[in-house]
Amino acid sequence: MSVRTHHAVRTFKRDKIGNLIESRYVPCSSPEAAHQYAERAVLTGSAVGAAAVTHRTSGEFNDGEAPVVNAVFGQTPYEDKDVIYF
Repeated sequence: MSVRTHHAVRTFKRDKIGNLIESRYVPCSSPEAAHQYAERAVLTGSAVGAAAVTHRTSGEFNDGEAPVVNAVFGQTPYEDKDVIYF
């Protein structure tokens, strides 16, 4: 089976009572593009936090590894220990 690598950004926002919640999942063409998108989303204020992630999948049911967090910006549920910098 072939292994596919997906790069994306997960953005976060605050709900009406202030809890941090997931907002959007944006596919990207490369880890660098995901990094730039995540940083820009926070700097422009469109998200309170963003995480650039890489996910490898295989098979018809997208079986694969857990996503690897490449970079975080702003407020996210990820801690520094969860981030693997490239």
